[in-house]
Amino acid sequence: MPESGIATPYRQQRHHLDAHADQLQRGSVAAGAPDDLLVSAEVADWLRVSIKWLEACRSSGIGPSYLKLGRRCVYRRSDVLAWLDQRAAASARR
Repeated sequence: MPESGIATPYRQQRHHLDAHADQLQRGSVAAGAPDDLLVSAEVADWLRVSIKWLEACRSSGIGPSYLKLGRRCVYRRSDVLAWLDQRAAASARR
């Protein structure tokens, strides 16, 4: 916390996929129906990250929105694309 005692706003951490977010939005996985549900392994392959990284993002609240279906976490394709769009926009502002 700064000396003023006021907390600074959360700043999104940079990740290697920020530089590739635009390209990931145009990939073959992005071409399906927006409401398609993808399992963690499919999203991890699409984003070129590990399943563990997705789990860490879920627990810290920085990854794409997800749904719980029983014990499984699934991702709506449109939510992942929206998250990539945010990452690409944030990368462009830097």
